[in-house]
Parts: sequence; structure tokens; C-alpha cells
Amino acid sequence: MIKLGCMSLSYGKAMSEGRMTLESFIDTAYELGLDGIDLHTRAFASMDNAYLRDIRMRCLKRGMAISY
Repeated sequence: MIKLGCMSLSYGKAMSEGRMTLESFIDTAYELGLDGIDLHTRAFASMDNAYLRDIRMRCLKRGMAISY
């Protein structure tokens, strides 16, 4: 079975312009029915452990695989 994903860099311009956050990227990928996402370090608003846990949980609750 083929699985589809999306790289956060695909939305890099929207993120750098403030039109999209990592959280909304995850939600968009989920709404598109993607199986996973590939995260670039530029997409993260913080490297704080609590923030990173929240991002991880957001993906897990949606059944999405995370890669980088």
C-alpha cells in the first residue's frame, strides 16, 4: 500500500509569512487525508520540550507518522 505525506517545507513561505503555523500544517495534512508529515527544523516555533510533546501528541491523535 502506498502512503502519502507532505514536507513542512512545502508550506515554508506561508509559515515564514505567518499565514500558517506548524499546528495548522498538521491539521491541513490530516484534512487532506495524508498518512504522515516530514518536519523541517524551520517549522518549529520552539525547541521547548512541552511544545515538542504537544506537536507529537497532535500527530499521534490524528494517526499521522512523523519524519524529519
